[in-house]
Amino acid sequence: MCTVNTQNTFILNFGYFECIMFVREHMNNTKRKQCIGTELRKLRRSRDKTLEQVANAVGLKKTTIGAYEKGRISIPIDNLDDICTFLGVDYIDFLKQVQNKLNEEK
Repeated sequence: MCTVNTQNTFILNFGYFECIMFVREHMNNTKRKQCIGTELRKLRRSRDKTLEQVANAVGLKKTTIGAYEKGRISIPIDNLDDICTFLGVDYIDFLKQVQNKLNEEK
């Protein structure tokens, strides 16, 4: 099943295509940003990594990673991919997990 948004960006069940549509639809919603941040923090801690280690690995500031985790700012998909890769998780699987959490809360 393939979905097309108004900018002709495609996703395939969070498949091999970029998840730009998911990000555009959901990242501006505060609850969703917080859920993504919470799950990102859980993942980082489960891997025994510090904010500084993640920041250094992906070329961002520690405060930026912290802001992502607190849901203060939206995380660009390329940064999410870099962070997830460093933490040993596919970002598509990570976004599926976030979507499942959001669905459970409904």
